[in-house]
Amino acid sequence: MGGVPHLPVGESTSTCAFCHDPMTFFFQVAFPEKHAWAGKIMTMFACTRCEPQEAVTPSILPVIQSPSDGFLDFY
Repeated sequence: MGGVPHLPVGESTSTCAFCHDPMTFFFQVAFPEKHAWAGKIMTMFACTRCEPQEAVTPSILPVIQSPSDGFLDFY
């Protein structure tokens, strides 16, 4: 987690689609040999500068409700 990402030659860090600033590197996962994606790396970047409403994750309920009382309408 953190540090410098391992990127393919010629690739640069991602930029935010909303504010166009460089995104923050969070982590990488290298897939093991027997995995379907063996030899590939998944890299996670996220913008830590802006918070566009279209990209905000909905809040989580403090208590599970049954029925959902319309909570899932938000998703």
